[in-house]
Amino acid sequence: MKRRSHPSSAPLALAAVGVFLGRGAQAETIVDFDIRPAGFNNNTVLPSSFGSNASIPDDSVSINGFGTPNIGLTWQASGAQWQYYLDGVWSAVQLDSSGVGDTHEVVFTPNNPAARAVVKSFNFHPYYISSERYTYSVSVLAGDTVVHGPQRVTFGSDATKDHPVLIEHTGTPGQALKLAITRVASTLEEGEIEGSTQNIAIDDLVFAQAPEQFLPVGPQVVSVSPADAESEAPGQIAYQATIAHASTSVAPGTVNLLLDDVPVSPPPAVTEAGGSTEVRFSGPGVFAPGSRHTYTLSYADTGTPPSTFTHKVVFTVVGYPTLPATFPLAPGSGRGSGFTARTVLASGASSLPSTLARAREQLSGTLINPDTQEPFENGAEAGPNADQSFDVESVLDFDDDGASSGHFAKESPFPGLPNPGNNWFSTEAVFWLELPSGYHRLGVNSDDGFEVRASPATPGGNTPGVVLGQYDNGRAAAESLFDFLVITPGLHRFDLIVFESTGAASCEFYSVDLASGRRILINDIEEPTAIRSFRSAATTPAAPTITRVEARGGELIIEWAEGTPPFQVQSSPALTTGSWTNHGALTNERSARLPIQPTGTLFVRVSGR
Repeated sequence: MKRRSHPSSAPLALAAVGVFLGRGAQAETIVDFDIRPAGFNNNTVLPSSFGSNASIPDDSVSINGFGTPNIGLTWQASGAQWQYYLDGVWSAVQLDSSGVGDTHEVVFTPNNPAARAVVKSFNFHPYYISSERYTYSVSVLAGDTVVHGPQRVTFGSDATKDHPVLIEHTGTPGQALKLAITRVASTLEEGEIEGSTQNIAIDDLVFAQAPEQFLPVGPQVVSVSPADAESEAPGQIAYQATIAHASTSVAPGTVNLLLDDVPVSPPPAVTEAGGSTEVRFSGPGVFAPGSRHTYTLSYADTGTPPSTFTHKVVFTVVGYPTLPATFPLAPGSGRGSGFTARTVLASGASSLPSTLARAREQLSGTLINPDTQEPFENGAEAGPNADQSFDVESVLDFDDDGASSGHFAKESPFPGLPNPGNNWFSTEAVFWLELPSGYHRLGVNSDDGFEVRASPATPGGNTPGVVLGQYDNGRAAAESLFDFLVITPGLHRFDLIVFESTGAASCEFYSVDLASGRRILINDIEEPTAIRSFRSAATTPAAPTITRVEARGGELIIEWAEGTPPFQVQSSPALTTGSWTNHGALTNERSARLPIQPTGTLFVRVSGR
């Protein structure tokens, strides 16, 4: 939705007046967006390397003289995007989702340590003639250090690109420069409003390189995690960088990695294969929520004489909560695989708010029908449990029309709904999740909104629940991820609310593997690493209970629930005293594999504390 109707707008301007700055004797590159590249439509996300290493004119990129063959560009934004747009008003790149506090960046990176990047100028271009006002803070940074600015730029929305920003900053040899364009709150004059987050762009980005000669390309970082300017990095994240070799390669023994200016310990693992060098560091543990950090990678190449390269990433950790140590019950106290769920359907409703507040009122039976001034009648079926919930023994992957949505294809109906195609309902699910101590990332893909809350195992008292993730509005099926830290391992209570307004409805609840990004449904018995959930809990842990026995490929696979680790798996050919032998060492896992003998009988048991 990158262009929208603006009720207070004057007719659209048919032409826009541009201003080009920085036209000195120095050669330069201008990203002007004047010609639509093949495959580009309006609202196409700009490729992150658009305009890199320009030495000849190209679609949307003009060259004055020598150009910038040794300067690579990276277009990046925190929680937002750069989007191409060309029509009767714009030939520009839109700052999509540019709200107050949001930052769009362009990084200029020399690919030779003797080359210097020169950031010269650009123009702001609002789309409409309107009462909107835009204000930005513009800076140039080297790593996390401001080397130019900040400049405060403010202007009214007039549908022209006559809002130039002159910078003219030259970096040191080999130094990457980051142009940061941050939206800030405006001081509004009478009749003005804060500008939309969508209707603003920049045009005619002018930059150069010095010296004006092509320099041999050395090994370059082509991918890195965490990403530079990442604003919601996990609290537990490993560092990984790939350095692609060019005319020279990475010299052995020269790779160094600093975290916040201190060498990492242990040193990073460095491997070379297939024309590139991989650098990996497992990380220092768990970063504090909301903290800001810098990784600095340096290495020398095999040139004569050798050159030294430096690559920095600055990232901010997501603001995750820590679950109180008093929340969980002891490990192994879960009862009954799965979860409970109930649904409340507002019979006869024609329009309700798409909010969590409405969902809570529905679920508590206090949502008032304005036609009767009485609570809405619940059109959903009541479950057999005392709280009218249903027992669900598998996974939470609900869909109201049978169509696949989200990441998984294990859809089942929302519990209690009479038939497909329902509107104006809310569903609550209660889980008891067996969680080890450490850092966790969970996700919900929902249509419409949702909330996930962790609560004390024993209700009441003065300890409130902790909201881990939510989306408080309507939306098509989309994902929200949320992180948290567990101090005390054990059985934690989770409540999930999802609400539906109109159209399709769906909800998936899953964990995310931080190393691979793989998503795994909670309580998926086909996934050995899935987080297990239970329908209820007991204050006294039960003995281990074997829940699965399967012969596969010459092995016997067993899984068990409940009990308190460590566990000992034992086997015996007969049910007689003294015949049991240990299989493997003590384990905290809840599964094991035993070899199957060609003949005879095998008995298996599991014991715990």
